[in-house]
Amino acid sequence: MAKAIRRTLTFIMVLLFPALWLLPGAAKAAAPSGIAGFYSQAEALTQAPPPETELTILHQCKVEEWQVTLIGLKGSPKGNAVPIIAALSRQPLVSLPDQLSLRLRFHAAPRSGKGLEPAEWLYVYDRNKDGKFDYMCFPIGPLAVKPPDFPADFPKDGPDKSLKYSSKEINLLMSSMRFVFYHLADDDFDGALDTWVLPVMDPDRRAWVEKRALVRCAAGGETADTAWYFKENIAVPLGAPERTAKGFRLLGWNGEKEIGKDSFANWNMILSLFNQAYAQYLAAGTAKMQ
Repeated sequence: MAKAIRRTLTFIMVLLFPALWLLPGAAKAAAPSGIAGFYSQAEALTQAPPPETELTILHQCKVEEWQVTLIGLKGSPKGNAVPIIAALSRQPLVSLPDQLSLRLRFHAAPRSGKGLEPAEWLYVYDRNKDGKFDYMCFPIGPLAVKPPDFPADFPKDGPDKSLKYSSKEINLLMSSMRFVFYHLADDDFDGALDTWVLPVMDPDRRAWVEKRALVRCAAGGETADTAWYFKENIAVPLGAPERTAKGFRLLGWNGEKEIGKDSFANWNMILSLFNQAYAQYLAAGTAKMQ
C-alpha cells in the first residue's frame, strides 16, 4: 500500500488551478447529508489547493511504525486550528513545501533536491465534529478526464492497447489532465469507511476517465451492496457496475478491479492511524470542537 501511495507523488505533469481554498469550517453545514452532499465540495477543493508554503504542522506523533502528521493552514484562529491534511511517513516531516505536492508539477519528488522523502498524504475531514475523521481524499495522480464535448471520433486503443495520437489529440489529452482523487467516507459515522468514489476509465480509450463510480457497503453487511456510475452529479445515477459475489467489478485507472467490503481494509487501517493521532491532538487541547 505504501509503495502505491508513494508512486502517486512522482508524476511529473503540471496543471495550474485557481488559488482558491475554502477553510474546512465552511464545509460543516454539509455533514448531515453524507457523501452525496459533500462530494462536490470536497472534489472542488482538491482542484484548488492552498500553496504548500501556507501549510503548517499542527501535530506530529508516532503511531505504530508510522509518523503521522496533521497539517492545517497558517493563521488559523488560535484554539480552532483544524487539520485539513494527514500524512504518513517513516521519519518526521521537516519541510512541508519540499515533502508535500498538492499540485502536479514538472519536478520529480522530492523536488527540492534536499534528499527529503515525500510524504504520503490525504485530505481529511471531520464532518460531524465528533473528534474523528470520517472523510478522506487520496491523490491517485494525473489522469485525462473526458470533457463534455469529447470528440466521438477520438482514436480508440490499438489491438495491443497501444496509443497512437496526432499532435492535436495529444494536446487535448494534455489539456484534459486533472489531479484525480479517490473519495472515501464513513457515512454512518461508526469509525469504518463504507463508501468509495473511484474514477472509471473508457474501455476503448483506457487513457481517459469516462465517469466515476460510487460503491457502498451497508452497515453489518459482508459485501458491497450498492453502486452506481455518475459524471457531473453524484446524485444522478448513470447505470451500475457489474455485480459480483463480493461486490462490483469496474475498470479503474490501474486495470479491472473488484470492489467489495475487504477492499476497504487498507483504507480503514490508514483512517485508524490518522484518528489515533487526531485523538492525541484534541486531547492536548490544541483544537476546539464546535
